[in-house]
Amino acid sequence: MTTTLPTKLSFLTVPTLLSQADSLIAAGALDLSKVTRADSAGISLLLELSRRAQKRGVQLRITGA
Repeated sequence: MTTTLPTKLSFLTVPTLLSQADSLIAAGALDLSKVTRADSAGISLLLELSRRAQKRGVQLRITGA
């Protein structure tokens, strides 16, 4: 399953996405094809999701980047 992330990964959107971390990781793949803007908070979100997935032994794929 793939989850498509919103157009903006920013300070304003990251808290909501982070609260959905478990389901985002469970999807197994994140589609960034719709993302048009990402600030440092957005990049930190991707790193955090990757770190959490790795701890669980889950391979998290990032597509559409």
